[in-house]
Amino acid sequence: MMIQKWQTVLMFAICASMLSVSWVSFLDNNADPSNDGFQAELELLPPKMSTNVPTIISFNTTWTVANSPYYLNGPVSVQQGVRLTIDPGVQVFANTTNSSMLVHGELHSLGTAANPVFFGVNPSTSWTQNSGYWGGIQGQTPSQGTDSLLMRNTTVSGPTCYWYTPGQSSTGYSNLFNFQHFFRINGDVIVDNVTMKDGREVRIRPETSNFNDYSITNLTLENISYIQAEASNFGWASSTGSWRDEVTIIRSGIYMENTVYFSTTNSYGHNYTSLFNGWNFIESDVILHSSSTPWTPSTTNPAWISGSFTDTHIRLYSSSGWSGPLLLRGSTFDATGSPSATAWPYSQYVSQRGTAFITADSSSYGKWTVENSSFAPTNGWTGIDYTYQNNRMSAPYNWWGSSNRTIIDGLIEDINDNNGGNWVNYCPMYDTPAMSTLSTDCTRIRVDFSNPLNGSSQVGYNLTVNYSHLMVSVGDWRLDGNWHSLFSTSASQVTLTGLSMGWHNLCATVSGVGNQQATFCLSFQMTPYFPIADITSPANGTVLPTTQNTQIIQYNVSNVTSGIWRLNGLNIGAVNINATSVQVTGLVYGNNSICLIGYGLSNLVDTDCIWIWRTYPPVSVVISDPLDGESVYSQTLIVVYATSNVTSAKWYLDGYDFGQVILNQTSRTFPALSWGNHTVCISPVGLDGAHPDVCASVTMVAPPLEVTIISPANGTSVLADQVTINYAITNATEGNWTLNGNSVMGVTLWSQQVVILDLDAGSNEICIDAFGLDSQNLLRCVTIFGQMLDSDADGVPDYSDYCPDTPHGTLVTSDGCTDPTSDLDGDGVPDLTDLCPDTPLGAVPNATGCGPSQRDTDGDGINDADDACNGTPPGATIDETGCADSQVDSDGDGVSDDSDAFPLDPTQSTDRDGDGYGDNASGNSPDHFPDDSTQWADFDHDGWGDNPLGNDPDNCPTIAGVFDGEFGVGCPTASGGNGTGNQGNQTGNGTEDPTDCPICGLYIIMPSYTDVNVTVEFEAEDQYMLGASTYQHHNYSWDFGDGSNANGAKVNHNYSAVPDGSRHQVTLCVEFEDGPTECLTKFIMITEDYVPPGTDNQNGDGSDQATSSGGGSFLVGGFAAFAAFILGLLLATLAVLKINSGNDEEEDAAAGEISAMLAAELDAPLLEEELPVSSPAPTGMAEAETEELGSNTDDDGYEWNENPPGSGNWYYRETGSDEWHPWEQ
Repeated sequence: MMIQKWQTVLMFAICASMLSVSWVSFLDNNADPSNDGFQAELELLPPKMSTNVPTIISFNTTWTVANSPYYLNGPVSVQQGVRLTIDPGVQVFANTTNSSMLVHGELHSLGTAANPVFFGVNPSTSWTQNSGYWGGIQGQTPSQGTDSLLMRNTTVSGPTCYWYTPGQSSTGYSNLFNFQHFFRINGDVIVDNVTMKDGREVRIRPETSNFNDYSITNLTLENISYIQAEASNFGWASSTGSWRDEVTIIRSGIYMENTVYFSTTNSYGHNYTSLFNGWNFIESDVILHSSSTPWTPSTTNPAWISGSFTDTHIRLYSSSGWSGPLLLRGSTFDATGSPSATAWPYSQYVSQRGTAFITADSSSYGKWTVENSSFAPTNGWTGIDYTYQNNRMSAPYNWWGSSNRTIIDGLIEDINDNNGGNWVNYCPMYDTPAMSTLSTDCTRIRVDFSNPLNGSSQVGYNLTVNYSHLMVSVGDWRLDGNWHSLFSTSASQVTLTGLSMGWHNLCATVSGVGNQQATFCLSFQMTPYFPIADITSPANGTVLPTTQNTQIIQYNVSNVTSGIWRLNGLNIGAVNINATSVQVTGLVYGNNSICLIGYGLSNLVDTDCIWIWRTYPPVSVVISDPLDGESVYSQTLIVVYATSNVTSAKWYLDGYDFGQVILNQTSRTFPALSWGNHTVCISPVGLDGAHPDVCASVTMVAPPLEVTIISPANGTSVLADQVTINYAITNATEGNWTLNGNSVMGVTLWSQQVVILDLDAGSNEICIDAFGLDSQNLLRCVTIFGQMLDSDADGVPDYSDYCPDTPHGTLVTSDGCTDPTSDLDGDGVPDLTDLCPDTPLGAVPNATGCGPSQRDTDGDGINDADDACNGTPPGATIDETGCADSQVDSDGDGVSDDSDAFPLDPTQSTDRDGDGYGDNASGNSPDHFPDDSTQWADFDHDGWGDNPLGNDPDNCPTIAGVFDGEFGVGCPTASGGNGTGNQGNQTGNGTEDPTDCPICGLYIIMPSYTDVNVTVEFEAEDQYMLGASTYQHHNYSWDFGDGSNANGAKVNHNYSAVPDGSRHQVTLCVEFEDGPTECLTKFIMITEDYVPPGTDNQNGDGSDQATSSGGGSFLVGGFAAFAAFILGLLLATLAVLKINSGNDEEEDAAAGEISAMLAAELDAPLLEEELPVSSPAPTGMAEAETEELGSNTDDDGYEWNENPPGSGNWYYRETGSDEWHPWEQ
């Protein structure tokens, strides 16, 4: 049945494959673009798993997901007036670089958010970024169709290996998408949630301004080398559509032409706003080009555009003829990565454009103004790179990411950086990201005074002022409001002379680049003959040891009338103006300020101070435990510490204040810390103030989870469906045992052993999934092969062994059955056909692999090696040698015992009449009457039996007689011719005439049967032949019945073939000299399987022969002949007496009694009917240990006899009974 099922499946698969091949062939044949007549039929074909698109679509067509993907093998043209509709989920793949979709009609791509439409290259085809272009989707002219483009939830893609590198070359088609001819006369365009990516070029420009309307929603252009967006024709129609705020440009290069075209007017509903306003640019390179506008820009209605720019560089282009305001405003500039090539791989030639968000070079003609925008120039980005020379650039009202003027100057590259361009005026500016407060602290010319200090006093009437400047071109010095001299941009000093005592103001009124102007002033006081007070020793900054708190001070004074000493600002005594040294005491740890203050005339003062450092006692903080970087296997942290010269200290744990350090203790405990890294710090304060924190970083590590499966080893096989696992687990909080991925029990953490039940047959994965502190998790697994009992030890477990009793050592296949090459006993016969797989070495097997000791060809239970008879018939009873009676030839005469009436007499084998005497005339005790069961002996060889109770008994058994005796036959004719005679006196009273029966008494000695080609001896026994004494000479001639003849009393002959009827008549003729010729005949059986008599007793004398139960031996035959002779003699005597007495009844009775007595004495059968027949003995038969002929007694007491012996006919009687019953098997 299983074979029939597989045949059915195979036939179905073959038919399906043929049908598929035929269907695809039909499609390929009809996909010929020149065969337009089949186009409609093609589009009605049943659904397939994929579709090769024809080159021309000339009828309204719908591409369905059932037939997806669709393969483009070249340009595909959607004809004028034809709508191609693409259902949700459809994929369209370009197989070749010249594949494209040329739309003269209408394209409706109707993807959904869940099932978008995809156009792109075949992912199974090898594409490179230089050969990976395909023609994309292009509107074409001539065109027809008002709903020209409807595209929702759609992606149009080049190869995924495409990488945008501005300026790279391309081969093949380059237009990934061209909107131009979709914006056709009276055409409508709807784009909603569409992505175009990984391509060379996208064009956004209309064919005409006379299209109907359009709607753009959420359009993303990503990884596009060149995007052309041209605004001029979009705004002339009274349409409701625009591109504003709906386009995102990612990692692409875009050229935006006439970007501000409609920002100067409200005509056609544009509300003074660019059509491309509000786009989002990410990691892209953008060119904003504005060269013309149909309305003249004004301050009220400037030409302007805005956008959001992230990691994006902009180039500002214009024309020399532009007039009026041209603004980039209301925009944001952000950075998430560095503009360098290593951090941001999408940059366009960093070496050329630098790091600025905005570049305005000669192509800008200085026409652009950047205002009201927010800059976040992080990660190496800058603001503006301005290199145009002829005009300055305005960039007011912006937030530059900082309010620091120096930082802002660094973000703007202009004339101040000697870059060859003019300068950028970014003032005023916003000083916060909220852009709510303007700052004018952004003038870029500077004059700074370095000496004297503003507000200081100077001695005398002359003064030199040192200064520096920035971006100053020209200027004047004014002293106390009066012109003093020209400002020198090449000098750094100005000298004032003839100054009066008192306060003065010196101002520099200067102008800089771009006509910047500013005034910078210095205020100072002039005084007469200044007092001098100098400390000459020790030097300023002298360091004293910790133990020294005094210091000798050497000093000089002049023009001083009095003075004081100050220590750390405190007056410690008057100055002795006549001395030169003083000892200052009470120095504190750390810095000590010692000042000499001398007072002169006009309240002039001179002060000289030095600083002396008294070393603080060294502050020491040591965290001895834990060591920095140490791992702590606990959630409690004990910190051991020591401090010295610390006045106070605080604990900090992970930056958080944990209170004061108790200085007279040496440890602190921090409990319940989380696992992981922690830093504990002591922040000490000494006499000299705060000292650096002393910290130790530690890692709180949960005690490591350890799991080990000790036994059994991985890959162990077990016989049953369970296994005992010994394991070790430490530091676990919980765990689970799993068997083949299924949880079976929890892990007992205090035990080390578990029994896993219900193993699958074969491979089982047993895992312990343990969990520890700090979310530790360990999974340890072992593979155990369960139910691996292998009863026949063939290597295949019983559960998958289809032959579970394979002999040991047999090679098997994976299913446990004998391998066709297996030959366990090496006898050359494969085990699959070897009925005897254990044939002894050297034994010669038959075709079934059995040696002689293993074969039982005849099925009798004895192997051929020990079976003396290999052809035993089925069911036959055998002896210990394996032979049935039909195969045993005990006397070696060539006749098996079951067919041998005389199994122990090699000279006799048949007894046709069953009288116990053999048919072989030349054998022991031959039967002279083989076909008469009542006669067997013929003592006088006159042809009449000696048994007086048999047929035709010989009334004269000792004298050869003739046929005319009155009482019986076999007596010679009585003397006197009356036909009677006295048998007892035959010799004396009369003799038979030998001329009447010359061959009476002749006997032929010959076997009853012989095999072909076997020499047989024939002998004429003429001892009692009557004619032998009458005629002096006689000759014998033989006719063997097969056409052969011989002469002599004893001759030999062999038969070459079995005749019809299987016997020949042998004729012996006696030719008497001077007498007649008489013949005697007998029959001989011719067989092909006759075995000549054995050699144990070839003389035929009956010596060493046991008594037979089936038909007499020589001894029995001889005794029976002798008894018959005596019986015959008595009967003859009685007969003579009867004749003489005239039938005396008493004598008859006496004679009968004598006959019966003799018969009983001989224990010989009187009638054939009284003899039992032969048959295989019934079950339980035991051979009786009795001398009774033909009799056996079984275990139940029944006596059995076979009659005739060897006939198979059995009779039984109860012990002691005289009545025999036939046994029917």
